[in-house]
Amino acid sequence: MLAAPLCASLVFVGAGGLLRWWCGERFLRGVLLPHPLVKLECAAGGALFGGAVLLATGPAAERQWGALSLGGHAWLLVASIRALSVVSRRAAGRAAREKREEKREEKRDKTGDVEGAEG
Repeated sequence: MLAAPLCASLVFVGAGGLLRWWCGERFLRGVLLPHPLVKLECAAGGALFGGAVLLATGPAAERQWGALSLGGHAWLLVASIRALSVVSRRAAGRAAREKREEKREEKRDKTGDVEGAEG
């Protein structure tokens, strides 16, 4: 019975090492990990994974598997909605920056300012 939590812990640590290798230490420490929702997502994923390992290694009722499945689907739905909102906010910010840059270029063209010209 002790083997299941030990194996789950080793897999979780291994996944952390793989994430560190894939994304890079600087990205993890500077961008990803400081965000509180990332910590919440990691905790939820770990809880679901740990629950699945514990249910798989011991006697489990169908109701327990159903609850775990429902939790996993809820987590997937919330994480997907959050990801879509982040992507849409970034796209809106990028579009606003491009629009400001176009206005600057139009203003520059109207006034006759040319970069690098000596006046």
